Amino acid sequence: LLLSPARQAMGQLLLQLACAVGSLPSPSLDFASVHYSPEFVRLLVLLLGVADGGGFSWRAVSALLGERLMLEVDALAMVNEQLLEELSHEMENGRLFRLAAKLSFVTDRPAEGPGGHHGSAAHAAYADSGDRYLLGLFRDFVFHQGELEQGRVLDWGHVLEALNKLDAGVSEQVLLQSRDER
Repeated sequence: LLLSPARQAMGQLLLQLACAVGSLPSPSLDFASVHYSPEFVRLLVLLLGVADGGGFSWRAVSALLGERLMLEVDALAMVNEQLLEELSHEMENGRLFRLAAKLSFVTDRPAEGPGGHHGSAAHAAYADSGDRYLLGLFRDFVFHQGELEQGRVLDWGHVLEALNKLDAGVSEQVLLQSRDER
């Protein structure tokens, strides 16, 4: 609880800050009443102890500040929701990027295996006729959609849908077609 001298000092500080914008020799409640809301002036009156007949009451202070505090809490909650939504989008983007990068690392791996060995078992697993070929067809399905007459079309919706289904492990069958349509 603020004692009377501390409460009055806080009222003086608020009054000085409120009147600092004007070129007044000394802060005045008249200046504050012209430039600020009636609630703020009433708060200053309560803190300074110049109320007519009525003493200081924390109930009166909370009644003056209650609505403004709730408006601030509401505004902070809205900002928090927006930040959480942006964070969710960024996490989604990062997750989808990692999937696309992993797919690219596997499908675009150099033809040579580690140490330049072409005949190794590791190389055979990534040959164009093995799993790498199927992943390459899937990559083409995801990223290289297009109409025959129009050429390549960048369809972000299709890319996001396909990567999300891959990430979720949806057991949907798709027809994978090679670039020469065999």
